[in-house]
Amino acid sequence: MRFFTVYGPRGRPDMAPAIFAKSIMENREILQFGDGTSSRDYTYIDDVVDGIIKACSKNFQFEIINLGNSSPVKLGNFIKIIEQLCLLKAKIRMMPKQVGDVEKTWANVEKAKKLLGWEPKTSIRDGLNRYIEWLENRQD
Repeated sequence: MRFFTVYGPRGRPDMAPAIFAKSIMENREILQFGDGTSSRDYTYIDDVVDGIIKACSKNFQFEIINLGNSSPVKLGNFIKIIEQLCLLKAKIRMMPKQVGDVEKTWANVEKAKKLLGWEPKTSIRDGLNRYIEWLENRQD
């Protein structure tokens, strides 16, 4: 299985969804590398888990299957969605583009549809809304 920028509850704290959402919620500065036009294929964890479960029920000898949202979101739009959901304005420090950073990730999920009967169900707005709700309600 190849996963594309998985986010959601209990997700990696070093990934953009966690860093940006927490920083905006706590009124802290975020670093935006580049002009905001780079894009990622953010995939909500529930969709990934669904794909894994479907793959486990198959008897493949060997396959490489992409699990992604198949709908890249530009960094600038990603930040705007978080701002809208949090009802807060991000404090953004513009930084130069990072050397070696990939401009765009985009999962072709046709194989997952064909072999697993899987496709992503969670839009970026719905997934980030669920994630932000989880962040607001968690008790560390």
